[in-house]
Amino acid sequence: MSARRIVILLLLAGGLTALILGRVYANPPRTVVLISIDTLRPERLGVYGGQPGTSPNIDELAKTSVVFDQVLANSPWTLPSHMTMLTGLDPVAHGVRRDGYHLSGRVTTLAEALRDAGFRTGGFTAGGFVAARYGFGEGFSVYRESYEPPGGGASGFSRILPEALEWLGRSRQDTFLFLHTFDVHAPYDTCDPETLASFRSRPVKDGADDYQLHRLSYLYQQNKMRVTEYARIGELLNDYDAGVHMADAGVGQVIEALRATGRLDNALIIVTSDHGESFADHGVHIGHGIGLTDDELHVPLLMRLPHDQFAGKRIGTLVDLVDLAPTVLDVMGVPAPHEMAGESLAKLAAGTPRHRDYVMGLSQNTEACFLVRDGFKFILSPSIPPMDIAKRHLGPMTPDAPGADPGDEYELGHDPKNPILLHYDVAGDPLGIRDVLLDVPQLYDRAKDPQERDNLWKQDPKRVEVMSGFLKELYLSSAQVHKDLDDGLAPEPVDPHVQTALSQLGYLAAADATEQRANYDQLPIALRAPLSKPYEPPDTGELIEGDQAAQFTRRRIEDGDVPPDTVQRALQSIGNKYVAWAVKNPDCIARVRWRVEALTELAQKAGVELDMDLWRKRFLSLEAKVAKEQHQVAPPPAPLQDPPPDPR
Repeated sequence: MSARRIVILLLLAGGLTALILGRVYANPPRTVVLISIDTLRPERLGVYGGQPGTSPNIDELAKTSVVFDQVLANSPWTLPSHMTMLTGLDPVAHGVRRDGYHLSGRVTTLAEALRDAGFRTGGFTAGGFVAARYGFGEGFSVYRESYEPPGGGASGFSRILPEALEWLGRSRQDTFLFLHTFDVHAPYDTCDPETLASFRSRPVKDGADDYQLHRLSYLYQQNKMRVTEYARIGELLNDYDAGVHMADAGVGQVIEALRATGRLDNALIIVTSDHGESFADHGVHIGHGIGLTDDELHVPLLMRLPHDQFAGKRIGTLVDLVDLAPTVLDVMGVPAPHEMAGESLAKLAAGTPRHRDYVMGLSQNTEACFLVRDGFKFILSPSIPPMDIAKRHLGPMTPDAPGADPGDEYELGHDPKNPILLHYDVAGDPLGIRDVLLDVPQLYDRAKDPQERDNLWKQDPKRVEVMSGFLKELYLSSAQVHKDLDDGLAPEPVDPHVQTALSQLGYLAAADATEQRANYDQLPIALRAPLSKPYEPPDTGELIEGDQAAQFTRRRIEDGDVPPDTVQRALQSIGNKYVAWAVKNPDCIARVRWRVEALTELAQKAGVELDMDLWRKRFLSLEAKVAKEQHQVAPPPAPLQDPPPDPR
């Protein structure tokens, strides 16, 4: 074959490739818009199965976009996750995992790569953990932060879009616009009052997990985020969806601005989130930043390519936020920095198989990593004791019950003049924190168990061993990338102004960054040594049944639609169930004491009397028994009596 004929064939092959990819590479878009809607769970959007009318603009955008169904964040909280978006590095590799850290100057960000390619770059964010002080401003010619939301609530698009869209309208060159909003973030009741009222009019039914709200009312952070003001989780979700609707309206404004300026057809638009939100899915909390289950990691991702290429296509391949920066650069025809680990989602949309067959990430709050591969998710056991996690991030307050052990006292907050003094009975663990902050490995079959309820770590030790080994290799590889890119600068002190803004979003003080930096390149403890004595939680099924019955009765009392004698019988029966559980689990008596006191408060509110004498006698007997076993100093316990018969 002649050289001329070979050249012609190569040109034809290149043209065919360009045709397959539409005009993604042949005609790079003039505009890139990356929108991050903080704390957005996919299933609240209509395109992912949410209620109609919640997200009309995003749902309409989905018709001309590629929609990804299996997208995981690499961290369950804002700072490391957004840094992953804008660097193409996982949290171990970029290293910005805690407050006080700053991105190394040796890392090339997405904004820097686009700026160097001639793009005008602008970032407009609600601040918080997406502030320039962490390195997010690198590569942006304009980087604006909004710190003073009206009414002390979470700021949203209404504060940042006017300036952002005005900036966009002035551009006459290739442009990259990064937008970040807290519209959906807790507290959930801070959006436009009219929108809030509209979504609160949606009917709400009692839910099986509503009982969690009462238990969570004893946690400082949950009160800080005002989640305990809701009577039902469904009511909380209505307010959450109101925030989703507000964010959706902002997306609509961006699209209209692109259309008005003639940029829409040639624009790459990406809408995603940094992490999800747990609605007590696994009993830990309402919020994010701790767990590595999908309620905190699963995020939406819509990619609208220039000229509506691959419009309406849905992709079920597992991807993650590491892929965002390489995708943008690939579509733009800009070479990606060699350290970026992700792959172009545009190529995936065009049919190119994905080479990286895993997703890896971590929770800095527990120093635990996760790995998803071959249809399974493996979550490393935490390297921080569960009660230390609770102290620093959940802020538990001992339920106000007579005779309760005040437990350990500790302080939260950076202001020494106004510390947050908290205490908790660590030994008794009245709220069952150790039951939900698991200190054992977790292994879930994603196909058979999408809700991640059935932990298979004991049933499949071989898979745990293999995934743990692979995770260790990935961690060490990413740690080496971090070491190679590290500029050696020490963490910065925490800015009190920033801390105040973060406090408004319900965040508590994190661990000292300097201390963590010293041990950065070490493996998590759980990857260095095998688990010796895993904690085995008690069977709390009867307690949960009692909590559900108590919550149902609490709602009936508030609604005023139940006779007093019915209330009396229900509360007495629930109390009997609690005390009977304590008899079988005497070491866990602290879990029952506050529950019984809560029943007493309910009875007083309803104007009925309960037989408390028998309960108190049983508690005294059990406490004496436990004290004798633990300390060998308590007097002999009084004989236990059988509980009264169930009045029903």
